[in-house]
Amino acid sequence: MRCLTTKLSAIPILILLFASAHVAARTHKARGPVIAIQPTESTTPLVLLARPGWAQVEGDRGRRRLRLRTEETLTGIEETVSGWVAGGVRRHERGSSIFLVSSEVDSGARLPAVDQTGAFQLRPVLLVHDGRLSGAAWLEGENLKSMAVRYADWTGVDWGPVQTVARPGPGSQTALSGTCLDDGEALLVWSRFDGRDDEIYWSLREGASWTVPARVGADNGEPDITPVLARSGRSAALVWGRLGDGEYSLMSSTFRSGRWRAERTVSAPGAAFPSLVLSNDKLYALYRSASPAGWVVSELDAESRVVRQARVSESVRIRPLLTAFEPTGPVLRWRRPGRSATPRWNLQR
Repeated sequence: MRCLTTKLSAIPILILLFASAHVAARTHKARGPVIAIQPTESTTPLVLLARPGWAQVEGDRGRRRLRLRTEETLTGIEETVSGWVAGGVRRHERGSSIFLVSSEVDSGARLPAVDQTGAFQLRPVLLVHDGRLSGAAWLEGENLKSMAVRYADWTGVDWGPVQTVARPGPGSQTALSGTCLDDGEALLVWSRFDGRDDEIYWSLREGASWTVPARVGADNGEPDITPVLARSGRSAALVWGRLGDGEYSLMSSTFRSGRWRAERTVSAPGAAFPSLVLSNDKLYALYRSASPAGWVVSELDAESRVVRQARVSESVRIRPLLTAFEPTGPVLRWRRPGRSATPRWNLQR
């Protein structure tokens, strides 16, 4: 399949603050937390501000308030050649459904709904290639322990037939993420319980069909969770959490020529909630560090190895936005209390 337009991650509400790619938060008087979400890849300072029933997009073209129902929450945004596409989850008595809105439709109107057979749809992932929406993937099932991975092409006016990428397994399937490679093929990863622990699984769309889901690496007997995926040159980079000795460390791997390369360690123990940002063809991982408490930015090379890191001490667990890069280090910005920090790079080689 050729991917024609955007990529977006929608997240179950329980993990929205922590496991989503690229989120920050601030309080909103009597209305609950407002989440600030940035795209994985963008050429403009695009940010989605969202809370249940309310959303606003900020960019170089100004601000736009979006109309949402009280039971709807937008969970991700991606840039397109002529604007953006955002997606989220609508809760209802029978379960939940995903929905998408786009600046390319009049006044940020809704895209048509995807077909739904299960009671719950969660975590929409919008796939973008060459600045155009290509398709969307999501989790769907009758309950949260029997979720399948689904996908549909975007034709430019409507959705194609829904495909099942992965049927429900022996337990939960969560934390779906995806990207489009340079050749337009779609790649998905997610965390799946295999009967003993969680493992990272993947599938690639080749032509009109998906490869049989498989583990990214060997079964290691340790829980592997929260995968995040991003395009990286002619490859794709994956970062996820792995439990060892009671603490999670971040691991990475590179997908190239149809296979995953050697796993590498990205962080010391006590790291969590990773996200990836692609800027000027360089890939950065942003994650929370437990000791010392704060946030770490790691630049990754083409083999997903850490080139350099920058660390900022911060007791607040609110995720910052990674907004710019100075010669000395990355610029992290918190929308509330409205401050920024530029920690210095520390070379790792």
